[in-house]
Amino acid sequence: MKGNVLRAPAMRPVVMRSSMTRAPGRAAHPAAMVAASFAAATLLNACAVRQDAAPVVGVDVKPSAPCDDRAAVPQMIETRAATLPSSVWDRKLGWDVRLTFRVDESGVPYTIRASVRGLDGDEDSDAIQRASAAAFAGYRFCRPVAYRVSTQWSARMRFRYVKVGAVFGGGEMYRQLFLPAYTRDDVLEQRAGRVVVRGIFEQDGRPTTLQVMTSSGDPVLDRKSLEAMASDQIVFRPGTMLTRPLFFAQPYVYEIR
Repeated sequence: MKGNVLRAPAMRPVVMRSSMTRAPGRAAHPAAMVAASFAAATLLNACAVRQDAAPVVGVDVKPSAPCDDRAAVPQMIETRAATLPSSVWDRKLGWDVRLTFRVDESGVPYTIRASVRGLDGDEDSDAIQRASAAAFAGYRFCRPVAYRVSTQWSARMRFRYVKVGAVFGGGEMYRQLFLPAYTRDDVLEQRAGRVVVRGIFEQDGRPTTLQVMTSSGDPVLDRKSLEAMASDQIVFRPGTMLTRPLFFAQPYVYEIR
């Protein structure tokens, strides 16, 4: 599957248009043009990636990673897969969702607004928008500490159709991907590099055993990629499910131009 490149001009009002940036946002560094390339996952079989292969960076992040009280953005600790309209499965659609939201004192998102990109005027656009917002309402975040409850945030999710070989018994599914957080500070500090995260999708669609297979050389970008991957989900076609864990590798590329 080919990857997709996201480019955000430096002077656009929403920095990077990636997950967990403030919606009102401030302009990026005037000398920089930022592009974050988020490649689609490469689903690998057990022979291609050994479970005991040594990663370059020995970092293991669980989806329910401990909260960091110093974090200036909401940290996800629980995610939920969307319930997609039945009509999208045969059409094999793909789309991006732009979300704006706030997080209350208990870590529950509210005032969620979702807009779907890439399906303008499509017959399923409204249903997909509602399904995406409903899934996001089931997300849970660390209790706000270093940021204000009243702050409005923006995030992006991506849905991509995937067909898995019969050996895994998965049949058809959607990857529900969260784009990595890439902030104005990352631009100003000239953070760039390529990260490859490897792991396993369990039979219920949760990513586990996440590790950095190829490091960017920047621990901040490595951590962002791990956290983004930990927030992903597999959406199964009704009546199907993986019969065994699925190995995968996911590249993330951060570029400053």
